[in-house]
Amino acid sequence: RRIQNRRNLHLVFPTLSKKYIMRSMISICIILIYSHFVSALHICSEEEGGGACPDNSKCCAITDEKSNSASSGCMPYSNHIDGPGTCCGDIKITACPGYYECGYISEISSFPFTSTGEGESESALCTLSDKSGIVIKALPRYRMIAAPISTIRDLYGFPLSHRDEFKENATPVVAYQSSKGPILTSGKADDDKVIKVVLVIVHGSGRNSDGYLYAGMSTAELQSKYQSNEILVIAPRFLVPEDGVFAVPVMTRSGRIDDRIEMKMPLMWNETDPIPHTWRYGANALPPWNSISSYDAMDAIVEHFILQSGKGSRYQNLERIVIAGHSAGGQFTHRWAITSNSPLWTSNSGPSAFGEENLDVLFKSEASRRLRKNSFPTPKLSVIAANPRSFSYLDGRRFRRVINATKFEIPSQERILACPGYNAWEWGYDDGEFDVLHKDNDDYDRIFVNVIPM
Repeated sequence: RRIQNRRNLHLVFPTLSKKYIMRSMISICIILIYSHFVSALHICSEEEGGGACPDNSKCCAITDEKSNSASSGCMPYSNHIDGPGTCCGDIKITACPGYYECGYISEISSFPFTSTGEGESESALCTLSDKSGIVIKALPRYRMIAAPISTIRDLYGFPLSHRDEFKENATPVVAYQSSKGPILTSGKADDDKVIKVVLVIVHGSGRNSDGYLYAGMSTAELQSKYQSNEILVIAPRFLVPEDGVFAVPVMTRSGRIDDRIEMKMPLMWNETDPIPHTWRYGANALPPWNSISSYDAMDAIVEHFILQSGKGSRYQNLERIVIAGHSAGGQFTHRWAITSNSPLWTSNSGPSAFGEENLDVLFKSEASRRLRKNSFPTPKLSVIAANPRSFSYLDGRRFRRVINATKFEIPSQERILACPGYNAWEWGYDDGEFDVLHKDNDDYDRIFVNVIPM
């Protein structure tokens, strides 16, 4: 929101100096902006539980088992499945997407499913029928949870501040949402000690981090190996100018107890040029931070948790870090994993795997000392690339069908001439269409896509 008529301020406060008025305007703007750093919400009706869900979600009335109060469960919107969604109204609190209906394996005679005989949850499905009523598709039911409104609404800023190239008062931040609120709050240190798994879930082309956060929280409730409070879910949001101009709160630790909140403009990426959703390919952010790629941001998030894991550290019981993405998010996680050169990828072998001198280059000395002090192995790092539209090949070989067999080989010269950019980034690692840059060896040879004019 903008204050458009500045003359009115002079009329109302004729005795105030211009300098004071400008400071007041800035403060007012910050307050207005502060109210706008939230994700869009779908407010559920009383019949739907009276809660809130990520935008465009299907609301379903549920009873929160922990508080025994009515709330709303959410069936997140998917741009891959048409239809409004259906609440199943069962004890397991499930729903079905699109035009799928709530059904059971026992009702399907023409579909190759067999019941496990272990109860309703194992036999419950979402079914899609043709005009004659024959089931043509089936999916597992979607398990819903009751999520606090603030959790799926609020955006925060994660500072990329532990790297040498970022100086004080000039720190870039990437927007994110979290199942446990701002992750840098000092007052939560005791809560952080119980965290055993960090799930970083990357949104798709719709950049609906709130829906992915909710899906990650639902997943945490479904698994049985860990208690749900032992899992921290983080959903970064790669913002674009089309999302609007606003600031996000960044929690910085000014002392052992007190926190300081600063409002900062988050990193943004070009959404359309030269190809849609540039952040998924590792593009640089827009100025003034156009030297930072989306993969740098993910490196910083992962490094934060690994650097503060181990005995006596903030996340002293952390066992696993999982980075998962779906669709465009799957493309992101896949390409980030194979191009990231953070030394912490090899930290399970101890700091000597990269050499202490390299750690000192990448991290400030304090962070390097913490890393070397920690007991190894560090948390296991896993990457899940779900349903990406494309993969990047590690070399120039491609699969080719030959009669009843498949060969994996370099294409013929004729085929290469017909498609000369077949191995350029995003498809491979050759220079080409998207001006792939290779930094020098002293900077760990990071490969990233430069789509912003320098």
